[in-house]
Amino acid sequence: MAFAHRRLSPPSLTAAVMLVTALAAAAAFGVIVHLQSTASSSRDAEAELVALRLSVSQVLGVPWGASPGEGDDPADVRDELTGATEEIEQTLTRLERDGGPPDVRSALRSFHRVDAALQHVLEAVSHDRQDAANESSDTAARQAYTVDQALASAGKRYRERSRAAASKARNGTALVIALLLSGFAWSFWRTQRARLLAEGSAAAHRQLAAENAKNALTDPLTGLANRRALLRDLEGVVAGDGDLTVLVLFDLDGFKLYNDTFGHPAGDALLARLGGRLDAATAGRGVAYRLGGDEFCLLAQVSDEADALTLASTAQVALTESGPGFAIGSSYGAALLPAEAASVTEALTLVDTRLYLQKGNGRVPASQQAADVLVTVLNERDSELGRHSHTVASLAGRVATAYELPSVEVKRIRLAAEVHDIGKAAIPDAILTKTEPLDDVERDFLRRHPLIAERVAMAAPALAPTAELLRGHQEHYDGTGYPDSLTADQIPMGARIIAACHAFDLLTHDHPGPGRSVGAALAHLRREAGTRFDPGVVERLAEVVGNQHGFVRLADPADLIDPTQPTR
Repeated sequence: MAFAHRRLSPPSLTAAVMLVTALAAAAAFGVIVHLQSTASSSRDAEAELVALRLSVSQVLGVPWGASPGEGDDPADVRDELTGATEEIEQTLTRLERDGGPPDVRSALRSFHRVDAALQHVLEAVSHDRQDAANESSDTAARQAYTVDQALASAGKRYRERSRAAASKARNGTALVIALLLSGFAWSFWRTQRARLLAEGSAAAHRQLAAENAKNALTDPLTGLANRRALLRDLEGVVAGDGDLTVLVLFDLDGFKLYNDTFGHPAGDALLARLGGRLDAATAGRGVAYRLGGDEFCLLAQVSDEADALTLASTAQVALTESGPGFAIGSSYGAALLPAEAASVTEALTLVDTRLYLQKGNGRVPASQQAADVLVTVLNERDSELGRHSHTVASLAGRVATAYELPSVEVKRIRLAAEVHDIGKAAIPDAILTKTEPLDDVERDFLRRHPLIAERVAMAAPALAPTAELLRGHQEHYDGTGYPDSLTADQIPMGARIIAACHAFDLLTHDHPGPGRSVGAALAHLRREAGTRFDPGVVERLAEVVGNQHGFVRLADPADLIDPTQPTR
């Protein structure tokens, strides 16, 4: 018996497409997680290799402590040497077992020869046979150099592996987002098309009833007066020269998302509730209307412009509601009649224009959205970095304002200050949280963060104007900073402002040591004005901080901070 071909119904087809999209996204996410894990483990392995190179250089001097003239017990030195070499060999063996590059195996073989030579050095030194010790020491040093070169090569390979995995993870994430957006867009299009077809079919059946009710003046959903009633009432207002009247047009904010999330019945119920509140809030003052969709209107007599604004604000509050997963508000445009419009069309056009101007002013700029994302990343990495970024942004904005810079430049400086530490997201915690002075390798690693921040900004078009400030915020006024050793006016003004505000916040908060008084922090900045900081910026910062905190005492000598200990 043959079966007829059966096509999927629109809901079934939509569900099938969404299921396939979800499964593909889940599989891609699994690959992305694996790639991110690979990138992380490669970074950790690279850091381990840096530590190993240091350990190998240090272990060369251990056997020389076994000399009878030094007073050390050769047995203790032997135990120390054995422990150090075993630790290095175990680390190299683990890295090789975990899939390390061939250089790790080469380093392990060479280190075995280092170990053997050091044992000979130990034996010779403990018996005062310096000639034999020197020969074995030379052998150990040559082999240690071979080990160091192999570890350096392995570190480079780990770094390349980490970058490749991170790049693939980013590309994979973008692909998943595109896949999900495509699936949702296709599903939304299918749903809207089906709804429009259904509404068109239903419209034909309602046409006769609509003809009979076309002259009705009441909105059936909310019970308020409708658009036809508003047009009738406006004709009388603009044609006369009587009492001052305010026309206010409202448009709900967040209603589309509410409707899509909770469904049309819930959306209709919300409109009915808000309409009732608007009617109650303006009862005795004017007439409330629903014009259709999520648009409401108010027409009321007022005494003056202030009274009109008060009434509009009262109505705006009435058109609000919030709950789990949603928040509904409203924007409005208002006009005083008949003073500001001579016709119904002119009045409606005026309030509509003012409404959408207000809506535009409420949008969050793309640059601020990008900055918020990056600050969230910092806050997830270290809540102190998130707090520090917001504080520095606030200070930098006020100092830039004190210079009377253009508002566009003030915004650029504040935005750069908010994300100035984003490069530290790529710096290992072991370096960022280290309390003792950094060694040369760690210091070079830390000094990459302005360049990393610049690359992040250039990758986001909305943040690109901040890139030069991010690159320059660790430059010093006398040219001793990094990464470009710029001096004085070669350093962008915004970068000089951020540098001073950054240092001030670190000095006054527990990061990493006890925070100092405001006076002590300013005294420290003034000591370094002309060397590390722009003297003018320091004084503007002192003015801003003084206005905020009131009188600022001079620091006691005991409060001053050692300038040889740089802040991070």
